[in-house]
Parts: sequence; structure tokens; C-alpha cells
Amino acid sequence: MILIDNPDSNGWSHLVASSIQELHEFAGRIGLNRCWYQNKRKRYQPHYDIKGDMRIKAIDHGAILIQKRSDIILFLKNHYNTIA
Repeated sequence: MILIDNPDSNGWSHLVASSIQELHEFAGRIGLNRCWYQNKRKRYQPHYDIKGDMRIKAIDHGAILIQKRSDIILFLKNHYNTIA
């Protein structure tokens, strides 16, 4: 499952998936550079920050739009269960 949230005030959205492998495969299919992958502060929150046309492309390729950013955090907690 691939999810994307609504953009923040700067236009950035978070792209997440049920597994890191699925996240990287999807990111590759839509043209994201692997070096843009983020998992900051060792909190195990694997994601890509994307905006603009790339966000639209992700949705066009099947990413499920999530309205609230807090739902993305809950999704990550449920799938990775190691978030501090």
C-alpha cells in the first residue's frame, strides 16, 4: 500500500508504503531519485518528501491520498512498530 498526504504550507507531501522495498520500487516507477529517500533521526519513518507535479504523478500511479498528516504517522507506527 502506497500513501501520500496533503501538502504542508510549503507544498511538501510525504510518500510512504507498507514496506521499504515497496516504497523504493514505487518511487523508482514514478522517477524519484533514491538519494531523496528519508529516514531521519533513526526514528524509522521511511518516506520521500515530494511536491508539485511529482505528487500528482504519485496519485496518478495509485498512491492513496490521505487527508491528515497524523494518519501517515499512525500508518508508519502500525507498519514499522519501532517509531519512538
